[in-house]
Amino acid sequence: MACLHFGKAFVGKVDEGTQQALLFHDGSLAHLVIKTDVHAKDGKLPPQLSWVLPFPAMPKHYEEVSNDVFKELTGLVSVQRQASWGMRGPRAAKGILVHEPKEVGQYKIQEIEIVDENSGKELNAWLAAHHYNEMPLDLQKPYLKKGAVFLAITVTLDSKDASFKPLHIAYPANDLRLPIKFTHDNRVFDVNVFVFSAKPLGEADAIKPYLTFAAKDKYDATVRKNYPALKKLLGERDGFLARFEGHALNTDGKRLRNLPEDPRFLP
Repeated sequence: MACLHFGKAFVGKVDEGTQQALLFHDGSLAHLVIKTDVHAKDGKLPPQLSWVLPFPAMPKHYEEVSNDVFKELTGLVSVQRQASWGMRGPRAAKGILVHEPKEVGQYKIQEIEIVDENSGKELNAWLAAHHYNEMPLDLQKPYLKKGAVFLAITVTLDSKDASFKPLHIAYPANDLRLPIKFTHDNRVFDVNVFVFSAKPLGEADAIKPYLTFAAKDKYDATVRKNYPALKKLLGERDGFLARFEGHALNTDGKRLRNLPEDPRFLP
């Protein structure tokens, strides 16, 4: 999700696998579970890899979850079987408040809270000082709301390939959003998005040409017993799972800069 960052001294090429995301709501908090894999095209991966994600409010919960989550989702919501990440804090700069970093499994998460809606330059200064690429101010603007939070997420690498455990983030919101507009213009990627909702989603909920509807399936007690990792996340709620796919995002005709807003779904 969002843009990958690594030390400016690194000159290699990092390829990213298809990103995976699960969005759901528990009645009070929105939940995002994200996963990506990276591969060094030539040589080794950089010693650290980071990315930055914007959220409308301070998250309430972080945890690593089982790799089985997306294996189960891929098997359940299958196209083939469709039936129907720094500075210690809190420290304040003009416009931003940097909180104490959190360790969540293999992830180091730095919360950067927005206290002034005109804090884009201050956010970029922090990113540059901590070896992140700065973000164009116009791409920051939709997310610069008082009380919003940017998460700088970092992992340490030591090999040519890296597969990360899914990271589960729960935060206050009324709807479900995938923050993909906060992405540098030169980053091209694929993404699979799974959405759990009370009512079935379908073609009408696609965000074409960015995200196309791929499959859907019912989620109830009969299904839960066969998908323990999903049951641990979603609990005993009944509903529907939909799968949307985005391919070659940020190529011609799919420039994220031109997307009116982040993909949004009602829980």
